[in-house]
Amino acid sequence: MKKIFLAAVGILAFCTSKAQNVGIGTTEPLARLHAAEGNVLFSSRYGLPGNPAPPPAISSTGRFMMWYADKAAFRAGFNSESYMLNAENIGRLSFAFGQNVLAQGDYSFSMGLFNSVSGNYSVAMGKNNTVSGFAAVAFGNNTSAAGVNAVALGSFAVASGNYSFAANRSTSAVSAYETVFGQYNTTYTPSSTTEWVPSDRLFVVGNGVSSSQRGNALTIFKNGNIGISTAIPNARLSVNGDASKSGGGVWAAWSDARLKKNITPYTSGLKEILQINPIRFQYNELSGEEDLNKNYVGILAQEIENILPSTITIKADEQLKDKRMFDGSELIYTLINAIKEQQVLINELQQENKTVLEKLNSIKINQTER
Repeated sequence: MKKIFLAAVGILAFCTSKAQNVGIGTTEPLARLHAAEGNVLFSSRYGLPGNPAPPPAISSTGRFMMWYADKAAFRAGFNSESYMLNAENIGRLSFAFGQNVLAQGDYSFSMGLFNSVSGNYSVAMGKNNTVSGFAAVAFGNNTSAAGVNAVALGSFAVASGNYSFAANRSTSAVSAYETVFGQYNTTYTPSSTTEWVPSDRLFVVGNGVSSSQRGNALTIFKNGNIGISTAIPNARLSVNGDASKSGGGVWAAWSDARLKKNITPYTSGLKEILQINPIRFQYNELSGEEDLNKNYVGILAQEIENILPSTITIKADEQLKDKRMFDGSELIYTLINAIKEQQVLINELQQENKTVLEKLNSIKINQTER
């Protein structure tokens, strides 16, 4: 009798309607599977299997919701490509929700439209985002995070260097530990995408207007060089264009005598100044400057190097092995000496003129007395 009673309870608890709906705990199931009240549990008694895992129960297109117990993975949404539900495209303990989204990495998370996450412990949310780096993150539209622990946020942002960060619109952080904000920053080939290299970029603010007109408002290299409106800072501070400070005047420097040693006279002056040939010019493509049509006034480093060699610094460059940079601050003191020399000449001429005038006056007086 007990067995009959239990069977009757089972029949009442699990019944089907005319529409083939299945009800658990209800006689009026409202969906293909309707569990009334209580909890619903999906479980597996065994630990996660090694690869390859048994194939999932479904691999087709259309709308779906699937718990893949063999990899403890969850899938829900819409697929137009059946391969997206193949076992090799499902990471262990991964989650994918949306349309045509992949979460191939173990412990990965993908939500939205056409996202692909192949890196372990990685996340993608939004549309058309790609994450291949380990523990990387991509949020937004058409972003890519390929570096280890890289983050890409916004639209068409690319973080391909390890520990890199690219945000906003059409930015790219391609070297290790690089951070980029703004839009359409200049692109380059870094020395390393995985290691800290002093000659690679550290921080960039892009201010370009399109993919064909890229620019950097600010560029900081890992060696500490800072560039304003230039992508290639060759000094601690490189400025492409004008610079100003309150009150005007020159930039200050420590000049206390107690801070100096090996003090000797500086002797360059008028002779050197007379040899310098100022020119007008425009930068070419090798310069790395953005505005190649702007006119400047300056000198040729190779010329002044023979006149005032201490004004020239030679640095290695990818394109030019001995790229020269000119520091014109020394000219201030060269001009001071030149003025002093000229003043000596002026004093001598004045003395000569005075002597001549005195002689002429003496002659006139003598003639008058006669």
